[in-house]
Amino acid sequence: WKRPVFDQIKNKVFDLLGKDTPQDSTIILYGQSGSGKSVLLKWLAVELRKLGLPIIFIENSLFSPSFSNIDWFARYVETVTKAPVMVIYDGTQVDQEYVKLSELLASRGRRCVIIGSSYPSQKQHKKTKNRHGKAKVIPLLINVGLTEEESKQLFLHLEKFLPEHNLELVKRLSVSDTSNFFAVLYRLLPPAQKKLANGIVNEGTYVVSRIHEEVVRSVQTEEGLKGATLLEQVLRKAFQNSEDLWLPKNQTAVSSGLTYNVNEAYQLINTVMLVSRLGLELPQNLALRLLPHNSAAVYRGSLRGDIILEKSKSNSIFLSARHELEAKVWLDERLPDPQNQFELLEKLVRLARASEIRDDDSLELEFMVKLLQKIGPEGDDRTRMSANFYRKIADLVKDLREQFKEVHPRLLLLQSHALREWVKVQQEQLDKNVSREGQKEQLCEWLKVLTEAEEGLRMANDIVQNRADAMSRSLSKSAREHLARVETERACVIGARQGCQLRMLTPNELTFKRVQEEIQTTYEEARSAWRKAMRFDEENVNATDAACWICRDRHEIGKKTPGEMTPEREIAEIELLADWQEVIERYGQLALAPSQEDMRDHREQEFSKALGNPDRIEKVVSRAASRGSPVVHIFKARHLIEEKEGVKAARQYLEENCNAHQYLDSNQEHGELERNRALLLLYTRYWWQTETGYPSYLGEDRMCLAFSPEQWKQLKTLMDLRLTLEGENESGTALLLRACALVHLNQVEEAIKVFDKLDRLQVGGYRRSRTLFLLCDNQGKPEQFSAEFRGMRGSGDRYYVWSDRLRAKVAFHLYDFDLKEVRPGKLIGPFHLAINFRGFFAEPLWRFVSSKKEGSTRR
Repeated sequence: WKRPVFDQIKNKVFDLLGKDTPQDSTIILYGQSGSGKSVLLKWLAVELRKLGLPIIFIENSLFSPSFSNIDWFARYVETVTKAPVMVIYDGTQVDQEYVKLSELLASRGRRCVIIGSSYPSQKQHKKTKNRHGKAKVIPLLINVGLTEEESKQLFLHLEKFLPEHNLELVKRLSVSDTSNFFAVLYRLLPPAQKKLANGIVNEGTYVVSRIHEEVVRSVQTEEGLKGATLLEQVLRKAFQNSEDLWLPKNQTAVSSGLTYNVNEAYQLINTVMLVSRLGLELPQNLALRLLPHNSAAVYRGSLRGDIILEKSKSNSIFLSARHELEAKVWLDERLPDPQNQFELLEKLVRLARASEIRDDDSLELEFMVKLLQKIGPEGDDRTRMSANFYRKIADLVKDLREQFKEVHPRLLLLQSHALREWVKVQQEQLDKNVSREGQKEQLCEWLKVLTEAEEGLRMANDIVQNRADAMSRSLSKSAREHLARVETERACVIGARQGCQLRMLTPNELTFKRVQEEIQTTYEEARSAWRKAMRFDEENVNATDAACWICRDRHEIGKKTPGEMTPEREIAEIELLADWQEVIERYGQLALAPSQEDMRDHREQEFSKALGNPDRIEKVVSRAASRGSPVVHIFKARHLIEEKEGVKAARQYLEENCNAHQYLDSNQEHGELERNRALLLLYTRYWWQTETGYPSYLGEDRMCLAFSPEQWKQLKTLMDLRLTLEGENESGTALLLRACALVHLNQVEEAIKVFDKLDRLQVGGYRRSRTLFLLCDNQGKPEQFSAEFRGMRGSGDRYYVWSDRLRAKVAFHLYDFDLKEVRPGKLIGPFHLAINFRGFFAEPLWRFVSSKKEGSTRR
């Protein structure tokens, strides 16, 4: 297999051989290391030799080729043939070297065609034609990128000789790898890795030398122009690429106190490579701040070297390596120590300015957050640094806080996460043989670190809340998402504090009343935090998962505490299991990725293990239920009755033993019942499942509920009560169901207020734009409407008709009704009134009919 570019090279050579004086031109292959220049030149040597041409092939080495030997061979060839000698020199030298060799041999009258290889950064020769008008240099660019067809043919070729385990790697290669010749060879041919890596390092080292020359030339030019006449300045600038004409022969260093360290060039390249290995791109302004002296010259030289790419995106400029694998290869050779890597990244982060560290839209802030996330506990196995650096990441954010007084909440969240994970790792690595005093000292340090993490989260919460208050408006979607993350992290930090109590306190210490009260307070704080997180984001998978392991650890503490099982302890255990089961149930209702489904299954297994022997837990529940605890009845209904007898029996059990049916009466004072969160949430779910037949609230599209007015009132009452609970007062599901009930009860004006609130909260996730309900009659049949367009138009392609029946405007889209334009007075309809998180709108009848034909309510 040969790359298609090989045919282009052969054609250029044959064109040159067809001329009278082929020695007047030099062919040079320009390409980065790993692009295949050497292979192409060797193939070319074989092909030309098959044609009978005399060949001299010179590989790259420490020693320059012997001109006298080449001259002797060319003279000898002249005695036997008129064919030119093909000197194929794979030296990766600057192109000027090949041109000089060609000119020197031509001056001796030798018919020699020089074909060389160079990096793109080694392109120095400026004169494209000689005095006869012939091409001086014939450049051929060898692109490291592979087309789709090239990639396919290359893999077919590799399959002929690669072992099976290497071919398995092909399936896991990314598109950026399979479309890159260097990456393919490096990944699939281990014996070639060292040579390929050396090529990348050598190319980078050459670039650094070019940068050094660029800096020296720049400074010397500035120095040389001082005091010069205007004419002299113009002449010197005109001959800037021929310094030997006017610079003093002994001037080789930067003068007049302007110092330059070649390590600054390495620092820039190392930084770009390090950032690229993390899968990021370095903002240009941060790159320039890295260079304290002659930054323009260093920067300009690095770009001319071609090893660093400059990209323009969103009106900003970024720097990156040509390929992530090249960055890894370079770092493995030039900056292998993780400590040195972290110090370089730390220096980069400290270059931020006060305005950048606080601004939501700051490009630098976005970069720094992603950078620290990549190397911190949130990073993947490929980019994450060892746990020893987590504390350093947190200290770095702390230093920024002290320097700028205030930093963005995202950085505070990152700091807290790093501290918590550091404590977790320290717990795992704790020497079990350490003395009790040593353990207590360790515990004090961990608790101190976790307290610092909580303080940062409080600051983050205050900053977000204060910004919303200052703007005199409700929280934006981004603010709610951030608060959800903050409260989730706070629950995790408090859970980590509980984990310290589990792992460090002895069974005897757990019996102390003060310790038990502290443990229970810690758990309740964590529970409050995860509920707040779910209030801001109902689909919060991380908060749900955190709640599971916090409940698990709390249950483990109870098992570890010695003593007999008193009635109080039995009720406390059942209450904890009820909390845990509520979270497990919520977990089951979330839309999860496959990896998250595995974690959910694991949490369910932990819960089942905590329940233990079914007979024991049933006896405990029965004893506790006889003492009249509502929580025990809740647990019994969910765990024992629902699983064995079904939802209808479980609902009946709650109505008989907890008077849960009183929730349905909007005119009755609910008292203690209203404050019983677990009972209300469970009974509401049972009511929904038994009345509608749907297993979840929003699991289907275009739901048509055959409800009487009394049932709609009951749904509204249940949702009103749910919205009063901790963590539920901004529940998107509860608000939507309440609005749906209001529309069906013809309380449209009140429903519009609820829809306005939903619009401000921007909840709903992927269901936000789906049609979830249709306005139906008591039999569940969608009602049909027709309404007149009166010239009302919204944003974009949204129009409104006025419905006299609803006494409200109803949104519609022209394309739904096959209209290109609409004029006032036009009757729109018939249509169904569709309801989703955005409000109600007109939907053509065919959408509902089409969804039914498909055998599903989904469209």
